[in-house]
Amino acid sequence: MFCHRADDQIKLRGYRIEPEEIAHQLQLLPGIEQAAVLLNEAGDNLEAYVQPDLAECPDMATLAEPALASGWSAHLSESLPAYMLPYRYVLIETLPLTSNGKVDARALHALGAQCASSANVVAPRNDVELTLVEILASVLNVETLGIEDNFFSLGGHSLLATQCIGLIEAQLGVSMSVRILFERPTVAALAQWIEIHQAMAQQAQDDNENDTSEEMFL
Repeated sequence: MFCHRADDQIKLRGYRIEPEEIAHQLQLLPGIEQAAVLLNEAGDNLEAYVQPDLAECPDMATLAEPALASGWSAHLSESLPAYMLPYRYVLIETLPLTSNGKVDARALHALGAQCASSANVVAPRNDVELTLVEILASVLNVETLGIEDNFFSLGGHSLLATQCIGLIEAQLGVSMSVRILFERPTVAALAQWIEIHQAMAQQAQDDNENDTSEEMFL
């Protein structure tokens, strides 16, 4: 059970957050030996640093980091609100500590900077994903956004989500509720929903046209 400590709280986008609570939830997962969660150096997003237990889960060594991060975010979203989900996850060999046994935030930020310089943003694969990337990046006011990046981890909230829905309808001609974005907060997931929705709408239109044609011959 996690014990709340007011002195460990940080404030992000108006929310009070306990990073140790997020780390605690991560450490409940198999294959994670230790975890630490910090504000990034810019102070505008959460970063999770994860030390895997390869003895318990050796397959983790061969999995791509985005695949791991997706699974971890899904786990965290079951018990934590969207604003507490880390923007990115950094795999580390061991959790650095200061001389008094506390997590060495400076050392972790240095590791994070090294990873950021070589990090790969997953680019859009089709026109729908490209349009969605442009819409979400514009609303969030970020320069770079990959199709697997979480809208809410990048600072999205209900008001910005409403703006996105309006722009999606205007540019792609697809009507959806804000709930869809909450349930599918990445471009990849949104694009998949749109493609399925459009296919179903096209099928319904084709069926209606076929019914009309049959009635004309009766």
